[in-house]
Amino acid sequence: MEIAMNGGLTAMARRGERGMVLGAILMATTAMGWSAATPAAAQTASATRNGFDVPAQPLAQALMIFGRQSGLQVTAEGPLTSGLTSTAIKGDFVPAEALSRLLAGTGLTYRFVGNNGVQIERAPQISDGAMQLGPVRVEGASGPGGFASSDIGRTEGGNSYTGRATTVNSRVPQTLRETPQSVTVVTRDRIEDQNLFTLADALGQTTGITVVTGADSLNAQFLSRGFDIDVVQYDGVATTERSDYQGAPGTMPDLALFDRVEVLRGAAGLLQGSGNPGAAVNLVRKRPTREFQASAMASIGTWNSYRVEGDISGPLNGDGSLRARAIGVFEDKDYFIDEVGLNKKLGSLLVEYEFTPRTRILVGGRIQQVDDTPNYIGLPFNRDGTPPALGRSTYLGSSWNRSDRSEQDVFGEFEHSFSGEWSLKISANHLRSSLKQKYAFALAATPTWGFGLAPDDYLMPLNASYYDDNRNRQTGGEAVLTGKVRAFGQEHDIVLGGNVRRDWLNAGGGSDLWPWRSIFIDPYTWNPSSIPEPETVYSTSRTITKTSQSAVFGMARIRPIASLSLILGGRLSDWKTKVQNVSLPSNDITSQREIKVDTEFTPYGGIVWDVTADLSLYASYADIFQPQSVYDRNGNVLPPIVGANYEAGIKGEFASGRLNASLAIFRIDQTNRPQTDLTGPSPCPISGAFRCSYADGKVRSEGFEAELSGALTDNLEIVAGYTYNKTKYAEDANNQGKIFSTVTPEHIIKLWANYRLPGAAERWQIGAGVNYQSKYYVIDEGLTIIQDGYALARARLAYRFAERAELAVNVNNLFDKTYWARLGGPISNNFYGEPRSITASVRARF
Repeated sequence: MEIAMNGGLTAMARRGERGMVLGAILMATTAMGWSAATPAAAQTASATRNGFDVPAQPLAQALMIFGRQSGLQVTAEGPLTSGLTSTAIKGDFVPAEALSRLLAGTGLTYRFVGNNGVQIERAPQISDGAMQLGPVRVEGASGPGGFASSDIGRTEGGNSYTGRATTVNSRVPQTLRETPQSVTVVTRDRIEDQNLFTLADALGQTTGITVVTGADSLNAQFLSRGFDIDVVQYDGVATTERSDYQGAPGTMPDLALFDRVEVLRGAAGLLQGSGNPGAAVNLVRKRPTREFQASAMASIGTWNSYRVEGDISGPLNGDGSLRARAIGVFEDKDYFIDEVGLNKKLGSLLVEYEFTPRTRILVGGRIQQVDDTPNYIGLPFNRDGTPPALGRSTYLGSSWNRSDRSEQDVFGEFEHSFSGEWSLKISANHLRSSLKQKYAFALAATPTWGFGLAPDDYLMPLNASYYDDNRNRQTGGEAVLTGKVRAFGQEHDIVLGGNVRRDWLNAGGGSDLWPWRSIFIDPYTWNPSSIPEPETVYSTSRTITKTSQSAVFGMARIRPIASLSLILGGRLSDWKTKVQNVSLPSNDITSQREIKVDTEFTPYGGIVWDVTADLSLYASYADIFQPQSVYDRNGNVLPPIVGANYEAGIKGEFASGRLNASLAIFRIDQTNRPQTDLTGPSPCPISGAFRCSYADGKVRSEGFEAELSGALTDNLEIVAGYTYNKTKYAEDANNQGKIFSTVTPEHIIKLWANYRLPGAAERWQIGAGVNYQSKYYVIDEGLTIIQDGYALARARLAYRFAERAELAVNVNNLFDKTYWARLGGPISNNFYGEPRSITASVRARF
């Protein structure tokens, strides 16, 4: 469809009611501010008439107010609105007509993206006295020719702290209210306002997530509802996360590459496959844009921290069907701990091509190199469980410690939208990572004193290790067919698909570089430069682990009536792993074992009832499986551990979707956990373990949580979350009734708000927040070590000194609270939390 405008306005007639609406919208535009929509989008946009009152003002601010009054999410790429002033609108209009009036005289147009998203674009050039709009499209599952893709939930440029849509557990984009589980979207605006540079930073600010971290974000453990998060999705393609322990190749994801972080709490086995039932994390990449845009960020902070980001995107041909995006990051920083530092280089390129309005392909790649001086072991505790009198900057390693990590991935997507609102999307991702480590570390463990620092002699044995070139390759792919069917007067969503994952890990054991307990140090007088670097001793063996899984899945959202949705789904998975121990240099296989899980069924079910225009009640069941590698007395591998998530709650969507609220109660039962078979043979057949096992253990996690995210007023964005969570061993021979996850606090509060001053001070922004968690503890070597509850405050002050440039100062741990971010026990692995830090940053858009 093409629409021509000659001299003034000409609206081409359209068939039926939808065409009449489109014609009315077109006639409302002026010669230099016009818009168009496909029939489906026009019908959506004109469903109701709203009262609008938007004074003439800078266009960027006017669009933000229009979005709140219309309920549409308005996105403007690049410097489109720079220096432009809106036309004042006041009165009752359909949203599309109001936006047309608002853009009059600006040279800009718009298109609908899904049901309630609007993309602002530059209008076509005038040629031969006519203004011509090319083929008009609506992106999203709701419109003919639309794409059911991550574009629909894009947060970049949205000026919001809440997400409009998510695909983390349904390849059909759903609003937060339509998703029958607890879900949080960390938007691009929030990432930039809070300086959330890594995934660890973002999850640390996410409702219900516990981040147990060491001296740096490379050494982090993520937990949700008491369970480790061991899988991270990239645009829906799952990968095993291996950035959180020694000897593991991989790097912490850098958020400069991503539009948003989607976090669904609870089990998510339907689309993800195997894993733990705590949460699913989906990182959604930024996409190439139709309009040219560029941005840059430079920051400087405490402990010689420097970071530079560059991001450029735009069309490569005249109609924008071929477009690209390049992103680069350089970071160099020290930490509050002596000797510890990091150097990061990152580059990414994405190219997208639209063959037709219904077919597109995306290809991209990333290279990331991280060289750092690590602090893996942390500090010991005293033998009585009290903390040592060691300062927060104490480093019990050597100055020659080093860790070199590299990671590369290539990825692609093919998407085609059929007629009749059906779409096929094929995604693939291939990741390669490698690691070399060499470091010395001190442990408070001696045969004379036992574990922990002795009261009258603090000597600790110093050891050194080298990890060979550990390598990992992961390949994942997914094909999903999504569409709508109409029956019984309602529209229903269908998802059919399959995915595969291949994981190859080649790891060498850590090699001791000098005899154990041959060197002793005093932690109170230790000089990291006092010990020369030893010769490298290479590992004499390697372990090769090959894991594969494949599955088919399906899900249907059935609407018996307009206000009620029933979600039913299931997955059939096959899983296999082979572990080989190889002797070097002969490459002889000294041992191997293989474990299989065939046709594991993962069910999923949910119900969402819209009780009012703003509120929905929901309930859901979801589970996930985790294969085991232990054997029973008959030589059989135990069946997979199953984590079942039961959840019910209420969700609200207010201010036309710009404010989301939720309240949920949940219970996770993880069953089939291994128990020691005390009456069986010893050693255990097949495995050779001292004892066999049987699958009869059960742990339980339950609680409730509440979250509020989005705009409280036109100038105030807020995210507030509270989680209450208790875990216990529900059925266990040795731990019955005890706490299961002692590092998961019972109470977690996370609050952040950003306020844009009104009137003459509108260039200023003030942000503030606090994270509170109740006590947690660890039990090790007979000692209980406790970190009492604590609160950490944050603050931000920003000033927009030019139309497209902003200076901001962020302060973390505002009151310089001293606390332990990770507890390991009396021997080692205790890490102080980061002291107060200040970062000044400049962001500019071009």
